[in-house]
Amino acid sequence: MGSFFLIMKHTIYLLIVLLAFSCVKKDKNTLQESSNILDKVILTHGVQSYTTHKIFFSIDDTKYSMSYPNGRARYTMVRTYQSVRNKVVYDGGYLTYYKNDTLQPDGSFPYQIIERQLYGLLHSVSIPKDLTANDFTIKILDDVIIRSKPYYALEATSPNLELEKTNRIILYISKQDFIIEYYALDYNAIALQKQFRRLINARKINDILFQDISIFVSNDSILPLDKYYTHYNNPKLVPTKKIELKNIEVIPLKN
Repeated sequence: MGSFFLIMKHTIYLLIVLLAFSCVKKDKNTLQESSNILDKVILTHGVQSYTTHKIFFSIDDTKYSMSYPNGRARYTMVRTYQSVRNKVVYDGGYLTYYKNDTLQPDGSFPYQIIERQLYGLLHSVSIPKDLTANDFTIKILDDVIIRSKPYYALEATSPNLELEKTNRIILYISKQDFIIEYYALDYNAIALQKQFRRLINARKINDILFQDISIFVSNDSILPLDKYYTHYNNPKLVPTKKIELKNIEVIPLKN
């Protein structure tokens, strides 16, 4: 009887060790798989060309530019309204505001609104470039079917210390060509509410992939972010607006 219990004890111990090893191996493989998928997405979207070019485009009556000289993000937004030229510059984390090229004092403009219109919008346009930043954690989710087509699903998260919450973006990536065709987001700097976005009209200019954006929201306030795509399939999401990029230019930076 003592031998039986001893054998059972060793058997249970062995099973625990094997289970733990299996989980570690699975986690490691999952991490590697998500990294491989993201690498292919980055290559397909031309992220490597962002640091060597300056990008210009317009949305409605507003002109934007973005560049990364020496790895430092520099964004601009220019809009002329009632003969006043309004310009905002985001340079390495700092916002400055100009009226007719005259620098305005801090606090004289709605910082959060402008930050969302500039940084938030350009973050949307430059996905997945911004997801390569160190503060994002990437993991693979189960594959999904959207409108009868299979997609990889990658979740990108980063802490939002100011709001004590976690920013989340779930990318839905075409298995055929590694192009991001949809994503869901819960990211305060980009949008005030959860959104589901469809990326359309893909075109490449100097190796960089540009896409227009159709935005959808849900009337269900408790719908989990990773289920938004199911309501898009039904369809239950509400279309709100489109972001169309026009007058795109991609110019090499001077050495």
